[in-house]
Amino acid sequence: MKILEILNFYDKNLSSNNNISCASCHKQEFAFSDTALVSNGVLGGLTTRHTMRLVNARFSNELKFFWDERAASLELQTTQPITNHDEMGFSGQLGRGNINTLLSKLQGIDYYN
Repeated sequence: MKILEILNFYDKNLSSNNNISCASCHKQEFAFSDTALVSNGVLGGLTTRHTMRLVNARFSNELKFFWDERAASLELQTTQPITNHDEMGFSGQLGRGNINTLLSKLQGIDYYN
């Protein structure tokens, strides 16, 4: 795994209010999962289900990802929490920025250039 990928996983700048990272819900000590029934997102948002574990996700034979199977691959799954209104907030809904807002934000952060 590349250093930047690890950094991204723990980087709260990927959320719309700089308070949530992937690791906020996918906690290393719980097999990169969460013990909560639902996880906390940005601005009081809550996920609809328990955070799925990530251990061995890269090596699984899964055909769909997320509890509702909305992502057809691990690669497609990676941006969906970021663009989810309740999880990381870049939904483009209700006055929030979208994925392009995030990309502009990241261009201003030295370690992403």
